[in-house]
Amino acid sequence: MSTQAADTQKSCLECGSAIPGAARVCPICKSFQQRWKLRLWFVSSNLALVAAAVSVLLWTTAQIPKWWTAYFPRTEVIATACNSVDGAVLYNAGDVPIFISHVTLSSVGDEWSAQILPVDSILEPGKFLKAPSPAKPFDGAQWVRHASPEKLAKLIHLSSGASGLSSDCTRIVMFAKNDPLFREISEASGPTLSTIKAVGYIEYFPVRSPNESTRTPIAAVAAILASSRTGCPADQ
Repeated sequence: MSTQAADTQKSCLECGSAIPGAARVCPICKSFQQRWKLRLWFVSSNLALVAAAVSVLLWTTAQIPKWWTAYFPRTEVIATACNSVDGAVLYNAGDVPIFISHVTLSSVGDEWSAQILPVDSILEPGKFLKAPSPAKPFDGAQWVRHASPEKLAKLIHLSSGASGLSSDCTRIVMFAKNDPLFREISEASGPTLSTIKAVGYIEYFPVRSPNESTRTPIAAVAAILASSRTGCPADQ
């Protein structure tokens, strides 16, 4: 009986070779002849390969942002504070170092005026930069409120110096709308604060691409400071 069982042959479940009927392991490919053992052997033998493939996939996924940054760098500058009295605080929210040339704030209207804040500095990604204003101090003044359109036009004319009067009597101050100082003035004055339409922008370019100049617009507004010192018009 045992001789007959030994002579009986079957095909290997894995490689198909003819093997003894009583064989539990194929002598050719060394695979188990019980299906559950065969599946367990297959999984265990390929576990290291699967783990390696997963590791490669995770590493590749982690490198994609770096590769994207290297080939498609993002440049973005944010003015967290900006006015023509104190200057500007700028933040590099991009991926590469940038050279900031200047910040320009200007009024909108017939009597146009502009105020430039020179920067001329390199700003690294994730860093802040303070650019002081070159404007002279303006003391003993108050913000103009409740001004009619006619009076506001007159004050703008005085501030431009076109009337021949000293421009020290009034001054147009430009702000980014998100500037903390302007927010304080607006909250204190409420809707009574007399404002002028204004625009602004930040001029900069990537350090590695000096020919790719960019202008980031700034939502801006202006208000007028008026002095009560001797020699200034009383009805300003």
